[in-house]
Amino acid sequence: MSKNNKRNRRKNNNTNINTNTKNKNNNNNKKNKKNIYKVSYLRNYTIVTLLMLIVMFISMNSLDCYEYYVASGAASINNAVGYEVSDNNYTMKDEANHYINIQVDPNKKSRSIVFEFATPFEDNINYTYEIKKGDKIIKTGQTSFVPKVMVQDLYTGFIDYDNVDLHVDGNFSIRAISTSVMQNLSDEQNVFVDRKKIILGCFLIYIFLIIIVTLKLGDKLINSIVKGFNSFFNYIYNHFKAILINIVLCIGLTAVVLGIWKIISLINKKIVFLLNYKYVLFALMIAIVLYAIYQKCIVKNIKFEEAFLIAGLAMGICLTINMPRHLNVSWDDQVHYLNAVAMSHRSTDYITTGEFDVYNSCFSNQLKNLSENDRGEYNNIIGSEYERAVYSYTPKYNLSYKSLVYLPTALVAFLLRGLGASTVLILIMMRMISAIFMVIMMYLGMKKLESGKLIVAAVTFIPSIMFIITNNNYDYWLIGLLAYSVCYMIGEYQRPDKMLSIKDLIIIYVTFFVSILMKPVYIPLIALAAFYPAKKFKTKKFMYIYRAIFIGIVALSVVVACYVVFGNKLGTGDLRGGEVSPAGQVKFILSDLAGYFKMLMDFLFKKFMTFTETRIYLVSTAYVPGVKIFLGGFVYAFLIVVALLDREKNADTNIKWYVNLSSIVLSFITVCFIASTMYIMFTPVGNSEIIGVQGRYLFPIFVPFLLSLTRIGKFAIPGDHKVRNYIEGSVLLISLINIIIVMSVFLNNIV
Repeated sequence: MSKNNKRNRRKNNNTNINTNTKNKNNNNNKKNKKNIYKVSYLRNYTIVTLLMLIVMFISMNSLDCYEYYVASGAASINNAVGYEVSDNNYTMKDEANHYINIQVDPNKKSRSIVFEFATPFEDNINYTYEIKKGDKIIKTGQTSFVPKVMVQDLYTGFIDYDNVDLHVDGNFSIRAISTSVMQNLSDEQNVFVDRKKIILGCFLIYIFLIIIVTLKLGDKLINSIVKGFNSFFNYIYNHFKAILINIVLCIGLTAVVLGIWKIISLINKKIVFLLNYKYVLFALMIAIVLYAIYQKCIVKNIKFEEAFLIAGLAMGICLTINMPRHLNVSWDDQVHYLNAVAMSHRSTDYITTGEFDVYNSCFSNQLKNLSENDRGEYNNIIGSEYERAVYSYTPKYNLSYKSLVYLPTALVAFLLRGLGASTVLILIMMRMISAIFMVIMMYLGMKKLESGKLIVAAVTFIPSIMFIITNNNYDYWLIGLLAYSVCYMIGEYQRPDKMLSIKDLIIIYVTFFVSILMKPVYIPLIALAAFYPAKKFKTKKFMYIYRAIFIGIVALSVVVACYVVFGNKLGTGDLRGGEVSPAGQVKFILSDLAGYFKMLMDFLFKKFMTFTETRIYLVSTAYVPGVKIFLGGFVYAFLIVVALLDREKNADTNIKWYVNLSSIVLSFITVCFIASTMYIMFTPVGNSEIIGVQGRYLFPIFVPFLLSLTRIGKFAIPGDHKVRNYIEGSVLLISLINIIIVMSVFLNNIV
């Protein structure tokens, strides 16, 4: 019996072992099946297909698919009253009654009458016009011809008329006169060629995206996007009541601001109050910023950087909408606008009629006057049904790697044009995206800092910077990305226990060099990344590799600079400066380095960087009159006070004194680079003074300079949380007041 029992036990044990082995194998198979990543092919393909259909629709509507082109129509001077006419010269004899009658072809709808003058005007010449059908006056207006422009337009809009009476208050000489009319495009003009390219391009992109979303990486990307949308809508759903309450409170606060504004205007007659959209929008901006300050300082349910983001977006969007709808508002805005729309067409051969008219608003007093005084008529002219006609105009601009600085604004123009938006709306949104882009980059840079967030906010809200970024420019790109990169660099010094990763370094260097694509003179600031201590690197090998790469970047930059400067690769320079010769200027500098150094220092310390000049830079509104110079000194002092107060002992003591000192030195070297570049490229050879240097060139330096200026030492902001909380609120409040005072110039000088 015992032997049988032993045999049975052995059999049972073997059976159990086999069973356990099978169970383990089954469990492993189940785990393996669970670990197999399943790609959601149907979902991914559906999303990509719908996306590409939308992209193709937008592309077909945005790129080159037009029905008209601009042609020249017939026009002639039928009669001249009150002028003595000799050949093409018209001399005014009767000041009380003088006009010329211009006949046009009534069968062709014209957008403007084009005057080609034999001699340019020396000054603005006022004139009134009466657009008529027979003897019936349809439209009247008053404007002026601008000086030194040979060809000028009188915009009539696409209305039914056949003659115009022009009352010019002065003498003039006309070489030719014509109309700008719309003609239907014919098949022979190859308008459909680009459609094939668009379809082919979209198809290739579609195939590429299909391959990507078939892979695990692409599926995870779509998962993250879907989760992001789900999280957003879930947040809206779960906090709908709170969001609604906040909106109602902001609207109520806006009404309170308007009421206070009205009362103040009754007390002080110099304060203007009008109940229109510009004033309501301005009041809404004030209300949103005040509410963000309340949430930060009283309720304490948002961080400072979040309050900054809310305030920055509110200011940027409000100021963008309230800006004049014409160009020649900010520095060279017509050039930047033209470059961006050219990029949106991915061509420099032509732009639409509406886009050209916006560009021409820089030079046309008529369009400027209509933009400021009769926006309805302005929108009718710029936003007519023919605005998408091809205009055979070649801007002096070549698409290159530098065009990347216009990517956000060009992309907005491309998308909105494809969706059928008017040219005026596209102009507003192009400006708005530049403001949003810079505010977001400053916000992201602020999040990288342990100390110095108030400085970033104060710099962002410098009135002149807010003015610039709400117009057409690439300063938003330069200031925003450069500040982000610098904040990233300094933030790494403030966190000594955090290891530097390859990702960190890639982000720092890529954003830095991308930011200075158009202005390489800011390259000395990259040296801020040279002082990372050994403990920031995971291994010594990594540290040595990094330092070798950094030295290589510096050496390459020096070699390229020497090649450009001494290899006669500077080109012709900026001819707006006069008789400019970059090569000749370099030789002149090398012939007397000591003399040039003295001239440079005199220029910087006796003119360019003096308190008197700098305070103007801080509140300048370029070509818009009404600058509040008195406020510039206050903003100057405000920046210094913020730099002194924005100190945190734990974060600031982690940065060695020589790092802060080097930041100040590098900022000064960068200023010297800026001035020297303008002397070489813009100033006539041997000139005793540097010309062309603008105060806005200092703005990208403010963040690294102020973040280091007060960091040398042990002084720190008071540790009491309440004190810091009120200081943060005060920075936002004072910034708001500065913006209100300076930007009120766009509310017809209400302050």
